[in-house]
Amino acid sequence: MERDIQKMLHYNKMACDRDLTIGCDALGAIYLHGRGVPIDYQRALEYFQKSCSNNSMLGCSFLATMYASGQGVTKNLKKGLKLLTRACEHGSNLGCNLLKVHLANEKAQ
Repeated sequence: MERDIQKMLHYNKMACDRDLTIGCDALGAIYLHGRGVPIDYQRALEYFQKSCSNNSMLGCSFLATMYASGQGVTKNLKKGLKLLTRACEHGSNLGCNLLKVHLANEKAQ
């Protein structure tokens, strides 16, 4: 099992290093949720930032959630909503749905 995790990390890192956002998105999620590795918010943040800067709306959505909830970063709801708006405007269903949830939560408070 450990060997499989190491291979998965290796190949996703190779993809991310070549600016293939699917690899960055996968690595960000792996470190964010601790899938086979210890949770590492800093690494997750770095991978999602790279992914988002390369126009992955999935990466932007995850990055936004980290900022909006303060997960591994200083909570910054404004930055999170800006990233979710960007993702939604670029056609991300996930981005649109998360934006709706965060806006509804903000209204309820």
